[in-house]
Amino acid sequence: MRMRLAVHFLQPVHADMRVNLCAGQALVAQHLLHNAQVRACIQHMRRERVDHDRTHQDMPPQVTTAEDNRNWTVNTAHQFHDNMEPGQRARFDALADTVREAFLNGDLNPYLVDLALQVPDFYTLAIDPEDSWTQVSIERTAGYFSRIKSIAEQYGGHMIVVSIPEGPYVNAHALRNMTRVGYEMPEWLLTTDGADDALARASELVAAPFFEVTRAFRAHKDDPELYFELDGHPTPKGNRLFADAFKPMLKEVIGNAAPRRRQ
Repeated sequence: MRMRLAVHFLQPVHADMRVNLCAGQALVAQHLLHNAQVRACIQHMRRERVDHDRTHQDMPPQVTTAEDNRNWTVNTAHQFHDNMEPGQRARFDALADTVREAFLNGDLNPYLVDLALQVPDFYTLAIDPEDSWTQVSIERTAGYFSRIKSIAEQYGGHMIVVSIPEGPYVNAHALRNMTRVGYEMPEWLLTTDGADDALARASELVAAPFFEVTRAFRAHKDDPELYFELDGHPTPKGNRLFADAFKPMLKEVIGNAAPRRRQ
């Protein structure tokens, strides 16, 4: 099956969502971060007073060389390093030598480390669906879902929401690696359903089917090869696991959306 890919950047909450049009029938909204929209929305509101006076280099053009990207990453990392507040500098200095070197050499996403130094509890935000901040974020996420669903329906498509689990929620090795980067990573993240619950509620608000592969990933929580080291993104092996887990659901969605032949 051929998939067409477009990336839509959601502002102002600094999270992005991937939209796939499958065989012209099913519009699949996939969160690139497990519950990223909810967590990023809360983080944005809590950091508004900081963001207005923070400076950083603009993202490089979308068509660049490897050298361009490395230079941008190195420059951004050093700019973050030079502007660290005392508390952030102390947390940075406490990181392992390998992590600090990877950051300054451009081998690690500078924003990943910068966020860890500013908001070490980032991954535990908005886990409780009953929390007032979480409820606000669920409503905002539902608003974005509503927009996507409306566009899908204009073209005869159907929207579904798929929660793609980020490493610390499903993989013990990924959880420990993100701890090395500076995040606070309690072990209960590997068992909570809070992230999926928040997305499911947002989906329910717009009557969109919701799917998760969290349990499939947690069945392999001790596999060290599913996520990149010092990063929450899946490796090719992790992406294969996602594809295998989601394929039966996608077949069902496409089957239900396919036009019925006249008897």
